[in-house]
Amino acid sequence: MAVTKDYIDLAPLDFGMDENGGPDGKRDYGHHPHYMAKCHSCTHHKFTYVAIEGNHEPEIVRNLGRVMCAMKNLPPDCGQHFIEHDCTPFTGFDNRDWFTFTFAMNPHNRAVSSWTLGIEHDITKAGISHHNLDQHIQKEEKYCGFRRWVLWAMGMDRTASMSCPFNKPDLQVNAIYTKDNLPALNFVGRIEHYTRDITSILQLIDPSGNMVKYHEEHAKEFKMHPPHHPHDWKDWYRDHKIPDIWKLVTRMYKEDIEKLGYDNVAL
Repeated sequence: MAVTKDYIDLAPLDFGMDENGGPDGKRDYGHHPHYMAKCHSCTHHKFTYVAIEGNHEPEIVRNLGRVMCAMKNLPPDCGQHFIEHDCTPFTGFDNRDWFTFTFAMNPHNRAVSSWTLGIEHDITKAGISHHNLDQHIQKEEKYCGFRRWVLWAMGMDRTASMSCPFNKPDLQVNAIYTKDNLPALNFVGRIEHYTRDITSILQLIDPSGNMVKYHEEHAKEFKMHPPHHPHDWKDWYRDHKIPDIWKLVTRMYKEDIEKLGYDNVAL
């Protein structure tokens, strides 16, 4: 994935793996994040990936799964060493020899991604074939355009619920921090710097470098949005209509923008 100039200096959040913490604070061991929907864990290598809705979970899981299977000399799709589960047993893994991480995403870009994913989910739920999926998505986007979805998510267009029958994603910080506002994970990578941060994560999991090497050679690239979307995701915000949807999304995800360091990203 190409990195835009907005994200050149955007570092991951590192909360360390011991009692001394990391450069961004000390992890609060023994406490759940405020909200976790789904986790993916590898008991052999002792790590958990906390999935955040809208943040390219399928692609990240696919790449990690390939690596974990390869480390056991099994086919890339073996599925035996990287297990999806709800996060109920999180505290059972919450030890200093376990590594927990997630990936954050710029909330404005995430809103575009979540809008499209919501439409794709509804298409799948309706039993529509994945054949020519992009064509189906484009058709549905005409009924639930991005602006309309934002207005609906902000409670400003209640009639859009028929055209946009899916929810807005939760705050990302709820999957990263406890109710007491303390970091609950070890590491938070950036989707905007996926290659850089997954390399750091795999190196921490496997200091031998074998995981990093395999990922570099075999992981699949993924795009932020469907091929028919504008090359620059910010184009969805440049419709020059009132109200300004960039400002609305800023208000909706204010806590994510400020706490995760995306406040310097401008339209």
